[in-house]
Amino acid sequence: MRGADCWAALVFVGSMLVVGPALAQTRFVATTGIDAGTCVNVGTPCRTVQYAHDQANAGDTIQIAAGTYSESPRITKSVTLAGASAATTIIAPQLADQLPGPAPTPVNSVVILDIAGAGISVTVRDLTVRFPTANYPAVNRSPIVGIWVSGANATIRDVIVTEIHDADVSGNQSGNCIQAGSALRGPAGTVLIENNQISRCQKTGIVANEAGTVATIRNNIVIDGGLGERNVGGPRTQTVIAPNGIQVAFGARGTIDGNTVRRMQCELPSPQCGGDIDNDAFTASGILLFNPGQGTTVSNNIVETSDDGLVPYNPSGAVPVVVTGNTFRNNRWRNAIAYSGTIELAQNLIEGADHGLLAITFGEARQAVAILNPANTIAAANRVRNARVNGLWIRAITSPVPNRVGNVSLDEESMSRAVAIANAARAAALPAGPALPLIVGSRNQFTGSLVAGFDNQPDEGTGNLPCNWWGAATGPGTAGANPALTSPGDTVTPFAINFTDYACPTTGPAISVAITKTGPATVNPGGSLTWTVTIINNGPADGAGSVFTDPVPAAITNVSWTCVASNGAACPNASGVGNNISETIALFPPGGQLVYTITGTVPAAGGTFTNVATITPPAIPGATAASATAVTAGQVPVAVPIDARWALWLLAALLTVTAFGIGGRRTA
Repeated sequence: MRGADCWAALVFVGSMLVVGPALAQTRFVATTGIDAGTCVNVGTPCRTVQYAHDQANAGDTIQIAAGTYSESPRITKSVTLAGASAATTIIAPQLADQLPGPAPTPVNSVVILDIAGAGISVTVRDLTVRFPTANYPAVNRSPIVGIWVSGANATIRDVIVTEIHDADVSGNQSGNCIQAGSALRGPAGTVLIENNQISRCQKTGIVANEAGTVATIRNNIVIDGGLGERNVGGPRTQTVIAPNGIQVAFGARGTIDGNTVRRMQCELPSPQCGGDIDNDAFTASGILLFNPGQGTTVSNNIVETSDDGLVPYNPSGAVPVVVTGNTFRNNRWRNAIAYSGTIELAQNLIEGADHGLLAITFGEARQAVAILNPANTIAAANRVRNARVNGLWIRAITSPVPNRVGNVSLDEESMSRAVAIANAARAAALPAGPALPLIVGSRNQFTGSLVAGFDNQPDEGTGNLPCNWWGAATGPGTAGANPALTSPGDTVTPFAINFTDYACPTTGPAISVAITKTGPATVNPGGSLTWTVTIINNGPADGAGSVFTDPVPAAITNVSWTCVASNGAACPNASGVGNNISETIALFPPGGQLVYTITGTVPAAGGTFTNVATITPPAIPGATAASATAVTAGQVPVAVPIDARWALWLLAALLTVTAFGIGGRRTA
């Protein structure tokens, strides 16, 4: 290669390096800096986070030195904001800094750190976001948000967010420390919020709203809702807000795991806030779920000293919220509530409060169901103990106060939507009336309540609770046991005789369940296949908690199913898709029947398909699982003549032709 050619090649390669994507860089910010240049030299940092962000490229890190920064940055690029430490790097805007822009930030909002941009990915770590002490935004400049994520994916880790409230505690129902998604701006993307310290939020510590927002909320400490306490151990100052610790709502999907939530309390006098479920309008919540997205889970959290610990309200949702391994302890009114919709509880400690677990409906179309220990295993046992009134409680309020969503209190933006959803659910229940609440489960511990282990008097719902430990082998009301039950119409016997294996005596109600499965003997390869499964509870005991399973062979594709119930039973879901069908039946009285119709596509290669459907009743004496099998061959059926006489005439004709042929050849 000639020298000129070599030089040209080098120039070409160099040009490729210049026009290619820029390498990620670190931009430095310090209180001693000047907003000039590109901020890439640690010796000549910039002064503000916003200026450094404006110079940054996607993938850059903005390293923020210790100090207090009086600004409200708006982040619209994929960058990392990294402080020196959560205790020393502080973003705290003065009043003049509290109107970030440009749009879509509302002109009357107060947002300290605004993360907005479809598809961008932002990390915020090791810093504090707060308002300066005694320098808060004016009243009614709503919403007030510490960190607001809109459209973007975000990781918020090792951050302190505090003092997010207005100037004089006006009663303005806003003030969220961290918010992902809203009706105002639309959903966020995938958001990880972990290892943060959150306190003194006027309304809610962490909010995930809107379908499309997928939030993992993990290992955070959320304390002192409203204004909390001026000093540890001192008097509370919050009197006009019902705050919440963690909220997942309006279709957002949340994984709420390993958090500690304390002191979410409303001090307004009754009937505004308080423990009277019939008359008081609101309570504060440790964890509040309002119409959460499918797959929302609550696990390994500690929620204590709030008004209500866990409050799921789900009139639109069909998939249960799974609640596992939590401690709900010493909350003021109720440790856990099953409002409209189903919650499945396993391995939880529910201790103290006036009421351990309340199942209640306010007239919605969707039944309130609490399934305790759905797996019916020793390892999944729940412990409900030391309630000041009732361990378990069922209520049905059929004439709720208009424009009331149970005792739930959402933020100002959300409340009107929540009321509309609740009112629509009530209207859907008419004129047949509301589905009554249900508590079901076996192999749990209920001990130490002061008034009653289980209160459902007068009967306002159904309890199906055999084989649980009530504090003594002889059941409630005996020496060493829970106080007497006030639920004469419910199934609580037989009692477990210990809480090591929850063994039950052999006496008590029996149950007989039956199942049949029918389908074609043969189908055409590549064609459609339909099976019909019929399940019946022959009694005499209630079958609530029975589990229907049908693992359709993997070779069958495009599997879907529907369910139709009769005689008082209720389908867990009206329809579904997928090969592994597993349904827990919450309403299955004696005589109840469910019919599942399952369809799928047979593979083109054909084959023989054996399918076994099983119904497993709750663990009470005389209860055994029943199964039904259907075998279908994927092959083309062989045509059979309608009348065998035609076959005989045809055979005779062939023999005659053959005979003439042979005779003719001999003559020749």
